[in-house]
Amino acid sequence: MFYRDIKSVFYKKLQNNYSSDELNEIWILILDFIIKKNREFFAINPQYVFTKSEIDFLMKIIERLIDNEPIQYITGKTYFCSEIFEVNRDVLIPRPETEELVNLVLNEIEIENEKTRIIDLGTGSGCIPITIKKHYPKLDIYAVDISAKALKTAQKNEKLLTGKNSVHFMKTNILNKKFHALFNSKFDIIISNPPYIGIDEKTEIKPNVLNFEPHIALFSIGDALNFYKCIIFHSAKMLNKNGKLFLEINPKYSNTISNMLLSGGFKNVLIKNDYRGNERFAIAEWK
Repeated sequence: MFYRDIKSVFYKKLQNNYSSDELNEIWILILDFIIKKNREFFAINPQYVFTKSEIDFLMKIIERLIDNEPIQYITGKTYFCSEIFEVNRDVLIPRPETEELVNLVLNEIEIENEKTRIIDLGTGSGCIPITIKKHYPKLDIYAVDISAKALKTAQKNEKLLTGKNSVHFMKTNILNKKFHALFNSKFDIIISNPPYIGIDEKTEIKPNVLNFEPHIALFSIGDALNFYKCIIFHSAKMLNKNGKLFLEINPKYSNTISNMLLSGGFKNVLIKNDYRGNERFAIAEWK
């Protein structure tokens, strides 16, 4: 089968399961990480004939996709801020919104200073601290997570992407009231994309997320604001004067989180929209 024919089969078999945008993204990941021939190759070689083994393998992938398994877990890789990160079912799949969060932080860092201290709370695959580290290697960056398996993935990603182990990864629980006491020095920037889906919202979650991604990284323990309450509490004790807190948030609670930050002693609270127009980010400055 020619490239155009196999692509047509792929889209037809999955058109009832995924949007056209989702199919385009999935197809790119399949070409890059499974077929290992990118779009440029097929633009130059439109008459390329897929081998039987390639077709058989692709059919198996289609069946897994019909069962709602995320393509990122099938390939074991995904793109984030133009870098390739390894992912598995121990970590949340990085989203475009989190790329926006990282860019907000990068725009805040005007000068690379080895004395600048940053911490990522709930790091997962490590995509946030590693991306920042690649831009600013001299920064002193910490990243914490409650999952040892997630941290193992994050450490592997750092080694693959930077060739070093310079991010300080730590296994700890940010819900612990004494979490802030683990650090002797304060931070200039705190970042977090914590679990922010309420248990009562489970029915609204797509099967490819609900059935495959780690619930510990998706759902907030107790009420949907529990992590934000703890993060704001700790950040007030961990940030230097005029230090910044960057949060990815559930748009449903943007006003509530803004008020929580103000009540917690923060100033210059700003809610920003993501590329879809949703109120997705909260930025605040410690007094």
